[in-house]
Amino acid sequence: MSRWVVSILLLASLWARAEPVALEKPLYAEVFLKGTTAKATKVSGNLTTYDDTNFTLKIGKDDRTLAWAEVSPSSAFTLRQRLIDKTKATDWLVLAQFGLDIGAKEQAQGALRQAVKLDPSLKKQADELLAAPAKEETSPATEAPKPAGDAKPKGDGDLIKNADEPGVPAPQPGRKKGEKVERVKYTPATPEQAAEAMKRIRDQQAKVADQIKVQFAEFETDHFIVFTDWDEREHAFLKKNLEEAYKVVSKQFDMSPKENIFVGKLPVYMFAEYSDFRSFAQTIDRFQVTQTVAGYYHGNEAGFGHMSMWKPNESLTGTRNIKDAERLWAYVLVHEFTHAFLARYRSNEFIPRWLNEGIAEVIASSQFPLRDHQRVARSMALNGGDVSMLFDDENMPSGVYYPVMQSMVELLVKTDRKKFIKLIDDIKDGMDPEEALQTGFKTNYAGFARSWREWAKKLN
Repeated sequence: MSRWVVSILLLASLWARAEPVALEKPLYAEVFLKGTTAKATKVSGNLTTYDDTNFTLKIGKDDRTLAWAEVSPSSAFTLRQRLIDKTKATDWLVLAQFGLDIGAKEQAQGALRQAVKLDPSLKKQADELLAAPAKEETSPATEAPKPAGDAKPKGDGDLIKNADEPGVPAPQPGRKKGEKVERVKYTPATPEQAAEAMKRIRDQQAKVADQIKVQFAEFETDHFIVFTDWDEREHAFLKKNLEEAYKVVSKQFDMSPKENIFVGKLPVYMFAEYSDFRSFAQTIDRFQVTQTVAGYYHGNEAGFGHMSMWKPNESLTGTRNIKDAERLWAYVLVHEFTHAFLARYRSNEFIPRWLNEGIAEVIASSQFPLRDHQRVARSMALNGGDVSMLFDDENMPSGVYYPVMQSMVELLVKTDRKKFIKLIDDIKDGMDPEEALQTGFKTNYAGFARSWREWAKKLN
């Protein structure tokens, strides 16, 4: 049975969309055009409509309609995956069909596994889809441009310098077999980009000060621009801790602390009082924080963001000891800064929450060890706690799962640190996270959860 027959029989209602789907809320998207040059061209904007042939991005005031066949398989698949209902097996099957048709075979295989995981009765259809000959790739009007050499991005691409969003890697479509390509970690901003970013940051600060009625002092370090109402005599404390955090995190990714991964500098809002910190979170970032939250990082899909924290306070620890409060504050600072660093590392692509939080916990704990974390992870493993929900970013895990996510990352690093770094790179280059895990560590999420459980039971 051909791939198309399977699709028609099983999924006719999903494939037969005569009218484009209009999104209620535009979705920021980045895709890479195919071409014959060494560098792929990135197109970014807000996705407004799509169907099985084309999609439309609003770029500034203009609309640009592209055929799915015009963009790289990896970026096309990544965008389509964001549009499905991840709880529906048929959606994963349709996504797999799409991936196979555009040449994203590895990603399609991951989608088929997920479809069968949700509905085992689909295994026969999934096997038939995978065994069917590949459909010739064409656009609606003309044959799609074919890149020279291997059309499948490897994730080792060149970097594009973009005036609005520097530091986004472009999958490199053409490469000779055996050719070495340097794995880039980020693109430094040009002086013009940095100046523009700093102006935007300061303009935003002025609006924030007006909205929440806080008078900020401003100072800069090598990597940060800080807005704070702390006593000026405490600024040295902030400078030292912020730059120490940068040094710690950058070294984890084999980067010199002298390099600057940010466009301009990372804005940090440091409040003296919890009430102002809470007001900032509610008014500016639109979410609630309790008094047990010491700080957070808030970013967007364009790779820009800011940190917000409030002064070390004994109420955060319950010990009535300011040294304990300062230690916890420093732990949170390193943790949240790790998120900011990862948001800019290699590309603006998000990494899954379990991996993001796990890395942040590992790095923060390396500086400020928490003695209970291994005990909590071991207890979760021994008691059979469900960890599968951690692999779905629709879930927001409670604090008890943070030691679990930390130990998951520790297991991967312990197994093979080079493969772990490549796992991050592959995800940052647009590969599906589970597919990246399968590629590097030869296991899927279910297998990894089993391996973690057996390993964590033995933690001391």
